Order: sequence, then C-alpha cells, then structure tokens
Amino acid sequence: GTLILIAPNVESLLPTIVSRCQKIPFHPLSTPDLKMVLQRLGHPDLLQDEQLIRMAQGSPGLAIQYWEKRQTIPLEVIQACQSLPQNAKEALEWARQIDKALEMELQLWLLDYLQQQYWSSYGNAEILKPLEQAKTYLTSYAQPQLVWEVTFLKLTALRV
Repeated sequence: GTLILIAPNVESLLPTIVSRCQKIPFHPLSTPDLKMVLQRLGHPDLLQDEQLIRMAQGSPGLAIQYWEKRQTIPLEVIQACQSLPQNAKEALEWARQIDKALEMELQLWLLDYLQQQYWSSYGNAEILKPLEQAKTYLTSYAQPQLVWEVTFLKLTALRV
C-alpha cells in the first residue's frame, strides 16, 4: 500500500519517518496556470481581481476562499480602502464603517487584503507596519474601532 504523508516541512517530522519516505515537493501554480484552473472551475469573476490572485500565491483553493470572503464585505468598504486615507476625518469614518460592518474574522482578512493592496500600489514597507500592528492588537482583543482608528491615522501620516 501507499501512504501519503503531508507536512509543512521536513523538520516537523521525526528523522526516522523522513528516512523511510520519498519526498515529493508541491509548488504553487504559476499565475497563468492558476487562472486556467479557476476558469475551468467556473470562477471567471475571480480572474478580474488581481489582488486576490496575488494573495492566493498559486493556490486555487485559497483564491476561491478569498473571493468568497471578499464578497461578504460591503463594496463601499472595499472601495474606500483602495487608497490611503486622505485626512483624519476620512480615517475615522473608515474605522467606524469597518467596525460596524465586519465581524472580527473578516476584519483580520481585510488587513491581509489591504497589505496586498497597499504593497502593490505603493511598494513601501513602512505602510505595512501599522497594518501588522493592527493584526496584533485585534488578536489581543483590543477594541476594534480604536485599532482601526489608530491604524488609519498612522496611514494618513504616511501618505505618499
């Protein structure tokens, strides 16, 4: 018989197990291959969102999962966050809107989406730091609207 053992890396397994196994590495799909698979699976709308394609990093399953999450976020929230907030009033309004509209799981996902969005738009690592801090605070049970307010105010100060 054949047993397939899947592990994140070889170091996570005991050496005695590794010595009895044949390693078969799986690599992420290239972007064209990922798009072809998504097309065949019946997700042509997903192909239009380059952010989600990049976030999926070659995984059709992740791309579909991210697409489904993105569909649950109100369009006005996604549109508002496409660029950095222009001023403090806008930053505070976005924070209120996100806190009111999204459950915690979606707020955490939105941070990942914004990191991808801002990195591809600005290419500035300094912009990613407040978003990473926000993840830490949100997972530490800080008040979500306050976390978003501080994050967006920091991003307002970093506007490029």
